[in-house]
Amino acid sequence: MRLDSRLSLAASLIEPCNKIADIGTDHGYLPIFMISTGKAKRAVATDAKANPLGRARANAEAFGMSSSIDFRLGFGLEPISEGECEAAFICGMGGDTINSIIMRSLPIAKSFAELVLQPQSHIFKVRHILDSQGFSIMSHYAFERGKFYEAIKATPGLRIQMPFNGDSKEIAYVYPVDPCLRNDLVYKDYLDYHLAARLQIQAAILGRASKGEGRDKAFEDNACHITAIKERLCLYGSQ
Repeated sequence: MRLDSRLSLAASLIEPCNKIADIGTDHGYLPIFMISTGKAKRAVATDAKANPLGRARANAEAFGMSSSIDFRLGFGLEPISEGECEAAFICGMGGDTINSIIMRSLPIAKSFAELVLQPQSHIFKVRHILDSQGFSIMSHYAFERGKFYEAIKATPGLRIQMPFNGDSKEIAYVYPVDPCLRNDLVYKDYLDYHLAARLQIQAAILGRASKGEGRDKAFEDNACHITAIKERLCLYGSQ
């Protein structure tokens, strides 16, 4: 089985282990891939809805993997026992949903040696929750067909962040500062892309006919993003 760039990025971040969990499995591609490539011996695939779980089970049967994957209906990590799996994927859902999954089952979340998360929105909120709960966070990026994909690898432990004076919590978690990103050319492209977008927004704000407190605040907020991106580009080296 071949995965797209988004799921390939997620799969690449898990070390070989005995048993993994895939939360919100949908089609079941990640556990099928992990077992077929020898990165995991067994898997638990969960989903909150019966139809996606049925699709995952059918796909596992088609690939001859059904005896190696346990399919469980339930929300988030709730169908998983503490310490049952060494690693887990939580991918393809909104950041608020991922945060709810983590906080509703925090002891289980902290029992994994590795967690790989791919929020489809509000990734800064997920980084904030993980950081506040003592997870170490590493950020990873991929690019395919004109779109950037982000993934977070989280492990229980203290987070050491490089300080950027003046950054708000949101900005610090939108544009992470991680040693593992120093040689990541995709992250540099990601920063360049967002810098260009923020400069366009800045020009649009300045071009507004109406002036006042609202425009000034929008300009100031956007300027903070621009400053933070430029600081990261100086750190990692713009191409």
